[in-house]
Amino acid sequence: MKKEVEKILMHFGFNLPVVEDSDFYVEMDAFGFPSVMSIPDKNYKMTKQQWEIEQATRKYVAGWNLGVSYELIAILHEIGHIVEGFTEDEFDTYYEDTDILAALYNNGTLTSEQYVDIYNALPVEANANSWAANWIRNNKDLAKYWDICLKV
Repeated sequence: MKKEVEKILMHFGFNLPVVEDSDFYVEMDAFGFPSVMSIPDKNYKMTKQQWEIEQATRKYVAGWNLGVSYELIAILHEIGHIVEGFTEDEFDTYYEDTDILAALYNNGTLTSEQYVDIYNALPVEANANSWAANWIRNNKDLAKYWDICLKV
């Protein structure tokens, strides 16, 4: 999958290293520029909580009915973060909000489904989701092609 993700990134003009880690994410450098894209390592052993969140997230994005895999949606979501960017104020608020959400989830106040719903309502996440979903809807043939390539 790594080589295919590199090709997808290049399509959007991003020459980023792709690493395998615990999940899909983009790291930003100290200047707010993307520095690395992470995809899940097949050998990574998720905790119970991580697995529950991933399952709830898969269910959440399946509801969009985009006709492509969770993996492609996740990749395009991360590209959406790069394209949409976010301000320093959004950055600070985002981390405060995600810390609170994690605490509420970890102490049992929120179910995994509630966590995912609230997390995806955060402006930074909602913007990346919207960008990814709109891109897929406007580029169905290429999205389906990439989806097939990711599965090979």
